[in-house]
Amino acid sequence: MREIRSAYNESRASVPMEIDFLAQAGHLIGLVMPGDADPKYKKWTASNLPITVDYSYQVLKGKEKLVKDISAAVHSGQYDVVIHAGDPDQEGELLVRETLEYVNNTLPVKRFWSNDITHPAIIKALNSMKDDSEYDDLYGAALTRQHLDYEFGLNITRAATVKLGDIYRLGRVKAPVIRMIVDRERAIRDYVEKVTFKKRFTYMKAEFVCEKEFEDKKDAMPSPVPAFCTVTEFKDQVKSTKAPKLFKLSTLQVEAHKELKFPAAKTLSVLQRLYEKQLTSYPRSDCEYISGNTDLTSIVKGASAVTGTDTRLLTRSPREVLSDKTYVNDKAIAKEGHTAIIPTGKQGAMDQDETRLYGLIARRFLAVFASPKKTRHLSAKALEGDGKGCPDVYIYKASKILEPGYEAVLYPGKKEKEEILLSLEKGQTLEPVEFSPKECVSKPPSRYNDGSLIKALDNPEDYKDESGSKVNYQIGTPATRANIIEDCIKCGYFRREKGVFYAEAKAEHVIDTIGDTVLFDITTSGQWEESLDGVRNGEKQALSVEKKLKEQCDSVTMDIIGRDLEKMSKGDSAAGGEKNSESNSVGKCPKCDGDVRYGKFGAYCSQKCGFTPGKAFGKVLTRNQITDILAGKKVLLRGLRSKNGKNYDMYVRMVGVEPYEYTDKSGKKVQGFGIKYETSFPERKGKKER
Repeated sequence: MREIRSAYNESRASVPMEIDFLAQAGHLIGLVMPGDADPKYKKWTASNLPITVDYSYQVLKGKEKLVKDISAAVHSGQYDVVIHAGDPDQEGELLVRETLEYVNNTLPVKRFWSNDITHPAIIKALNSMKDDSEYDDLYGAALTRQHLDYEFGLNITRAATVKLGDIYRLGRVKAPVIRMIVDRERAIRDYVEKVTFKKRFTYMKAEFVCEKEFEDKKDAMPSPVPAFCTVTEFKDQVKSTKAPKLFKLSTLQVEAHKELKFPAAKTLSVLQRLYEKQLTSYPRSDCEYISGNTDLTSIVKGASAVTGTDTRLLTRSPREVLSDKTYVNDKAIAKEGHTAIIPTGKQGAMDQDETRLYGLIARRFLAVFASPKKTRHLSAKALEGDGKGCPDVYIYKASKILEPGYEAVLYPGKKEKEEILLSLEKGQTLEPVEFSPKECVSKPPSRYNDGSLIKALDNPEDYKDESGSKVNYQIGTPATRANIIEDCIKCGYFRREKGVFYAEAKAEHVIDTIGDTVLFDITTSGQWEESLDGVRNGEKQALSVEKKLKEQCDSVTMDIIGRDLEKMSKGDSAAGGEKNSESNSVGKCPKCDGDVRYGKFGAYCSQKCGFTPGKAFGKVLTRNQITDILAGKKVLLRGLRSKNGKNYDMYVRMVGVEPYEYTDKSGKKVQGFGIKYETSFPERKGKKER
């Protein structure tokens, strides 16, 4: 609004109208809760579900004066038309329309639409406004989404809470997020480590590996061991890669977690501050492109000054960039309503977090103006001896950056990983060679963190439809995902620990009891999102989509209500408070078969048999390490310290229980019981196995 007012005041002569401005700060109007619409819904009972109330609206607390001012203006008789200047997206369309409808506006409404906040673009948009009715599809999509979030959130939450005996706040997007976290938790917990071996030889310290795997280490050695090998293929190629696409919100959240360790919600919060300071473009964007009309020269000048980027690295001209369809796409911008997230070129004061995030955004933008990265890729294939009768192919790969190009802008000071480069020829004899088995220890899936979870929601590629094809749907919207993640944590479904997510007992219980409903199905959630996008794009009717999804919501609600479900005791629920979250079971006691629980002071046996598996080799074990150890899994302990002060890593596996003696606070000697381990060491690169 500030930008529009400023541009208008400076260019009144070119805008044939007199305009007064009123700023609307976000949503002023909200849906009335069921209990306020009908007193019977104040009590949460199964007999009252599904909820059936007409949608009605009320002024949100603290917004009364703004609504009163807007109402007074539109009914004053002083104006011929209302200019709707909400954000150029479906949420911006909704929040202004719902206010105008609430105050019973009867004036014609014109739509100001511009994702470019430069003065010339604003004046152009003011002179080319359309009737707001031309954006009915956007409004319909936003209104449908609002209604369905209301329906799913209220009905499913009440049904689950009534049947499961604790507050289970659930919704259309929250449910699949919980499913993803629990699925990953169980995949990690149930994972059985597999150790295999591959044939390998080294030549001039470079490694040649055969892809075939063997379960027995001795099978990974050729017999007899050849004295030399023969090159059958060699490639020496130089490849060029362009700078990555510009940021949209989800890719920025992924990168900010990777580079700055920012949770997704923090990235959005800091980005919003940068936007309000007019230092970056609109934050809640799902677009990766800029407009062909963007004033790149001024943005490059301002962004490079703030980041201290060496402008000699920016060898591509603005004209060259504007003709590059990798980064410029006006049709995509028109569809999304926003541009990629880029710096505006303006300068201003920033705190530490703002400076760091601005640096990521600005360098990503400036990298587009740098030359491509050039990398030399080497690859070779070799056979044992002279190659006759040898089916096993050994492969060598290495690379070296010849010209960092855009990476010098994107990651200043980044060091290249050193690799051994060989210049070989087909038919060349490699001698001497040293053969040794290569140990390959399989790894469980990685835990989700803020970055990988946002990426998965943006493209849940791990999930497939009934035909086995990958799902290309999105889950939720870029603007809401971070808040949904934080709300799941607040509700006790999972926790963030050292930057990664762990499912709580509450999440596993809800999956075990009602997780088979379509509410928790990833593909179904993606299809619902696709239907809402169909309304937005004018491909589907809002009323038809809303009716269909409301029927599915009611079906899930009645399914849950009709089930005979076991209520989860509050002592087992992470949502029951600090005391409850500390009493989660982490496995069975190997001494007495009781429950081992994890509390404020570590792990202990609930039967008080004296078993305390809190430490191993002087290292305090995490809750998840204890869970895996009690499950009989091989666990890698990192950063152990030897007697001579050196750090090392070691695998441990439980083989039994052993007694130990300690002195309690009163000075009395007490016998306890800990875990007896078998140990092994991981293979160390460049050295023989310990």
